[in-house]
Amino acid sequence: MLKTIVIFCVLLPISLAAQIEIPSQNAAHKIISGIDTLKLKSLSEPALPVAEKDDRLRAYLRPLCEANDAYACYLLAITYDKFSIGNGTKADAVIAADYYQKAADGQLADACYFLYQMYRYNFMNMPEDEQKSLSYLKKACTYGSPSVQAQCYRDLAGIYYSKKSDMLTVAANNDSTKHYLLKSLSIDTADTWSLDFIGSIYENEKNYDKAFQFYMKSDNENTQIQIARWLAEGTKVAKNIPMAVQILKKTMASLEKDFGYTPQTISQYMGSQNPAVLLNYFYKCLKIIPKKEVGKWYTDAISCDD
Repeated sequence: MLKTIVIFCVLLPISLAAQIEIPSQNAAHKIISGIDTLKLKSLSEPALPVAEKDDRLRAYLRPLCEANDAYACYLLAITYDKFSIGNGTKADAVIAADYYQKAADGQLADACYFLYQMYRYNFMNMPEDEQKSLSYLKKACTYGSPSVQAQCYRDLAGIYYSKKSDMLTVAANNDSTKHYLLKSLSIDTADTWSLDFIGSIYENEKNYDKAFQFYMKSDNENTQIQIARWLAEGTKVAKNIPMAVQILKKTMASLEKDFGYTPQTISQYMGSQNPAVLLNYFYKCLKIIPKKEVGKWYTDAISCDD
């Protein structure tokens, strides 16, 4: 799978309360931070020089971290992690990693997910360690909110996928990939990436009915065009011309509404298959639908010899 860099940390709501609940945790692993968000905001004044701002933040956050405030440790780590802006040093990386570790030890999902990425993708130029990476990802799944869990399950699915995994020490297992994709979809039922991914696995296994079930829920227009072709051909799933036409028309309506395509510009569509071309092909070449079904998308520029 492609490397995915995700940060779940969100800005905490400004509050006068002395304690705040971290929103990226799940209900079973709540974390209450003693950070004063108004104080934090004042210390982060954009007009301040970066070095002065960091010093002020560190002076405020360090005592909280030492008192085992996991979120304070996480924010303290960020003040040393300058690699995203190209200013990181080895010494800063060691300090940042220590604070990220302390935050993870406090069961903070954000920190666990960062360490998963650090050990997998060499963040802050720290050595890669596949087993540590996998361990922290599973911890993020355990501690994180539903949205965090859904992303963690997607990452786990990619790790176990036989064709794409970059973790050489993890045995490929497509059943595990499907297991984690289903767990992700149990949380985020409309996630296109997961729907297309699990559909493609079933398609590769020639379980076309199962693939079709997931592909039908995807809002990826290329996926929709593919299943319209399946329905028209009738070799992988039961032939259903009306449904195929309905799917193509819906896809073209979406392209028209969202991207401004017209009958005059639809030929510029850069997807793997053009829905208007396919609809015209059904009429002109396969002769399985009448011309009226093509409607305004009719074109003479279709060759049946292709």
